[in-house]
Amino acid sequence: MSQSHFARAFKKATGSPPHFHLTTERLTLAKWMLSSTQVPLVDVAARVGFQTQQHFTEVFHRYTGITPRAFRLAARNELPAIGKRTPGSQNPDTSSQE
Repeated sequence: MSQSHFARAFKKATGSPPHFHLTTERLTLAKWMLSSTQVPLVDVAARVGFQTQQHFTEVFHRYTGITPRAFRLAARNELPAIGKRTPGSQNPDTSSQE
């Protein structure tokens, strides 16, 4: 089976190309490692299959919208939860109180 035939068959069967599937699986494992372990970022990158921490950070940011470090800090509750509330926005719990 040729590489292009495999890619077409994979996309037809799963709805996404093989590279996208592999990347999302790697990032799922990376998210778990970032939130559950103290492994340094460079080692997380290597363990999930990235050649450099820089490339890992670029891909992680592209797919999630935040850096691996920010994800780790948010998972530890050291940063406000990402996407919950932006500065200047009203808190939904208190906006209807008078």
